[in-house]
Amino acid sequence: MFAHGAFTSDKEGTIGPWCEESQTGCIYALGYWKTHATYGPASYDATWAQLGEDTPFYVSGQSTYEVLTTSPAGNSYYALAHQYIAATLNLAFGASMPSTVQDAYSGAQYFFETYTPEELKNFLESHAVKISTSWIHMTRLP
Repeated sequence: MFAHGAFTSDKEGTIGPWCEESQTGCIYALGYWKTHATYGPASYDATWAQLGEDTPFYVSGQSTYEVLTTSPAGNSYYALAHQYIAATLNLAFGASMPSTVQDAYSGAQYFFETYTPEELKNFLESHAVKISTSWIHMTRLP
């Protein structure tokens, strides 16, 4: 195995979560974190204790685990939240984060401190017609 910043790869260069149980600094995909919480079905990963599955996820009105297991179903809030929660758990596990990624991570944190899933959904729905109409006008031939 070779370590590349926050990623771990095998000798062929395939990126993946190949970590020994005692090894820190590895990253896991969000599927790993979903299944290794108190609620299972896989064995519990104690990294969750640093975040807390039942801790409220900012102003969403849901717990962190509820947000992580909510299907995005077209709501970008949940798609971003899933990646944010996985990144937070990976950081707690000891992974590093490049400064450019840290900027995006901080922006996401501000977003979650400010907006609920419903507010984002309503915003996007209300602006979709304006965006579509603008696009039609921009692409209309003279």
